[in-house]
Amino acid sequence: IAGDSVAVVQWTFTGIHSQPIHPPIFSEVIEPTGRTISFRGITVYDVDVGLLQRETVYIDLATIFVELGVEV
Repeated sequence: IAGDSVAVVQWTFTGIHSQPIHPPIFSEVIEPTGRTISFRGITVYDVDVGLLQRETVYIDLATIFVELGVEV
């Protein structure tokens, strides 16, 4: 979705959890599980005079918790 001052992109990330995940993503360090994870997100780009001014990323942390087996 795009307009004169904003563009929105929905995407899917897929990867292998091979390194620790540190705060601020989770409150405690999550050690590597070797699991393949996949989750969706949205990026909002604010544009002014044809130049990117800000990028805001929204991710689905609930799906990441489930796929990594993290207990809340």
